[in-house]
Amino acid sequence: MISIKQSLRHLQSFTLVVLGLFLWLTLFLPIHNAFGKEVEMSDLLEMSLEELLQVKVITANKTTETVSEVPASVVVITRRDIEKYGYRTLIEILENVPGLYGINQCYPEGTAFGIRGFWSGWTNKQIVVLVDGVRQVYPSRSNYPLTTIAVPVEAIERIEIIRGPISVIYGDGAFFGAINIITDSSHSEKTTSLVSVAGGSLETNKVVAKLAGQSDDDDFHYTLNASRYQTKGIDAPYSKMVPPNFLNDIGVPEETTTANQMSSEENYFSFLGKYKDLSTIISYVDDSQDSLFLLPSPVKGVSNLSKVTTLTVNYDHEWSDRLTMQAHFSYLSYQHSSNADGVASLVGTIATEDNQADYYEAELNTVYTPSPRLKIVSGLSYHTFPSLSRRINIPKVGIDHLTATVENDIVNVGLFSQANYKWSDQLDVIAGVRLDSLNNYNILQTIGSGSNFYELYRHYDKGHIEAVPRLALIYRRNKQQSFKFLYGEAINWPAFEQNSISSSNFKIYPTDSLEPERIRTFELVHTFTPSTTWGLQASVFHNALEKLIVRDTKLIQEKFVSIQNNSGSLETNGIETTLQWHPTNAWEIEVSGSYQHTKDKKFSTAAAYSPQWLG
Repeated sequence: MISIKQSLRHLQSFTLVVLGLFLWLTLFLPIHNAFGKEVEMSDLLEMSLEELLQVKVITANKTTETVSEVPASVVVITRRDIEKYGYRTLIEILENVPGLYGINQCYPEGTAFGIRGFWSGWTNKQIVVLVDGVRQVYPSRSNYPLTTIAVPVEAIERIEIIRGPISVIYGDGAFFGAINIITDSSHSEKTTSLVSVAGGSLETNKVVAKLAGQSDDDDFHYTLNASRYQTKGIDAPYSKMVPPNFLNDIGVPEETTTANQMSSEENYFSFLGKYKDLSTIISYVDDSQDSLFLLPSPVKGVSNLSKVTTLTVNYDHEWSDRLTMQAHFSYLSYQHSSNADGVASLVGTIATEDNQADYYEAELNTVYTPSPRLKIVSGLSYHTFPSLSRRINIPKVGIDHLTATVENDIVNVGLFSQANYKWSDQLDVIAGVRLDSLNNYNILQTIGSGSNFYELYRHYDKGHIEAVPRLALIYRRNKQQSFKFLYGEAINWPAFEQNSISSSNFKIYPTDSLEPERIRTFELVHTFTPSTTWGLQASVFHNALEKLIVRDTKLIQEKFVSIQNNSGSLETNGIETTLQWHPTNAWEIEVSGSYQHTKDKKFSTAAAYSPQWLG
């Protein structure tokens, strides 16, 4: 694919100009508080289960649709749900979604989520996570760690979770769907401002402030969120976590605990402003996490610091009753550094790592409704990393620098179209396809100490166009019962870090260029609401995952080295069910559970980190 670097420079300049103009407008417009805004519609808690199926979501197809119309399995978590269940963190919310299960590795990227029986080994690489429609991607690994998102639950208005492959809409990374965390109060029936202060054991404290409102003419809306969270983390003896004599074998005193090795601090700020068809989002996350370095240690472990800045401009305009256009420009600056003291108990070294990246994305989406029965959603996306580098320093083993730097822009371009056709009042037919491409690019790697080092060029040459299809049939037998027959595919392009380094004993060996991972899913979703007080939703699915990027250990030049390739293959069959009963407005009972069986076809065994039963 041909690089369009010059066009990118013009796009960057245009984005900054538009952002500057909009900020000027927002700063000088007369703003009025909206503490007293009345709720005009019934509260979600008072809706019947039939009415809940008509709740509108925007994540599934980048256009407003009801839950019953969306060609996917959908979970909507509202502000009321968060307050009702007493969720304190985003992790707690997601752990209560059927099909998702948290894996806490005491790792700086935080809790990793397995989805429908699959965990990639990297934190949240198999699902796209957005905040107010903006990707929160970690550039080096193309994944979505929650620690660098750090949105406090007090700021969340709703969360829309789309389960199932939707690469047709979102492209790379939407293997198992998308999670959109919405903090924008302009979408809410009631605008709320608040200040929250909380404290607890382990020197844990949290302060959150939210200010929201609109102008008198309702043309301008704003939402400002700020929070600070810190904790010393758990303090528990390692002797209760490891086998007998294990600590002695690695030279760690038996009385060693996790004290001061699990502390964290998160600072979060965001501003959302909307003036008529134009909106802007500015966010900043400063996250500090302490974690372990592979094994228990008597010293601090690993200190990690991440700083993420995001600037976004959106334009959403209804040109006519038939045509709506959405334009989106976003810039993300990512900086990460870590300092590992934990290896001191093993080889007496201190290691440092630094990652830096700039990420731009531009998208243009249109919704065309030529007739009441037909709606066509189309889009063009352009995502690029013009700057991306990784540096590791371990001087006591003779490595002053181990670096990987991209020498030309990494560019991902996608073009999609999806048609939603109402065949009859009972049957909807949805079909779509996406053409997604990644360019070839070069990575310069260096390794050595002082003047004694060598360079190694890695050339990624698997860039090409991938076709990703989607097909769905939605059959509504009556108002109480519906069926969704879903087929979809999705891809994961290999990340920069996967393409750059395969090492063991700090010796670099080149690997073959990696191809994108792919998933194919068949799913049947049945929704049954025989009355206004109780209902049942069940999803039966089959996932086939191919060309998964895994590591194989090989003996090269009398050294065992780790080589990454596309040899992984998994297969999952499962069922998810949710039963809801609302006997009165004051009472609600919900029971959910899932069964999933995942087979690692490469080794003909059950897949690791894949529990069969969840509830």
